[in-house]
Amino acid sequence: MTLFRNFLSVLAASAAFVCAGTASAAVCTGPGGGPNLVYGSIPEASACSGMSSGNLVEGALGAFGENWVFLDKGESPGDPFDGALTITFDDPNTRLSGTWTINLAGLLGQFDTFVLGLKPDGGFGYFLVGSTLTGTWNTDSGNIVPCPTPNNCAGFGLSHMNVYGRLSGDDLTVPEPGTLALLAIGALGAASLRRRRRF
Repeated sequence: MTLFRNFLSVLAASAAFVCAGTASAAVCTGPGGGPNLVYGSIPEASACSGMSSGNLVEGALGAFGENWVFLDKGESPGDPFDGALTITFDDPNTRLSGTWTINLAGLLGQFDTFVLGLKPDGGFGYFLVGSTLTGTWNTDSGNIVPCPTPNNCAGFGLSHMNVYGRLSGDDLTVPEPGTLALLAIGALGAASLRRRRRF
């Protein structure tokens, strides 16, 4: 029994380490209009879905599970939770980077897990930020060195950003690399137990 408890402790610690490793910055690239690259980065996000050509398509939110609710389009009046998202621009002329903030005060405690929809002029992507409430964003494809598309190494300026929310108890899909790593750790642990029992 003690051996089994030790195994569970090691498995839990390994899982925490792996999950922490998957929480690195989410960077997405994808096709834009013509040969141009669409690039998006939210360093505080743990996963992204995109980048894709066109406008925000809410069906793509399924990459992070179900039950997402549209809350606010930053700086756009009349949304269900107007003022839930605030965005700023480092340079209002280029609109290639800035900050974002999710304002909990107006959400009446109904949501605690969030996805941001990033919409540069050339495409879109979704970023899972979880319970993180503030951070930075960037759509400057010049950050990719070397820039793979000489036609557009300046990136696309941000058109707008949306925020979607749900309660953390709702179905949340774990990003695939984390799931595979956890399964691998479990398999190694089981194999280790079998080897010890033989001897």
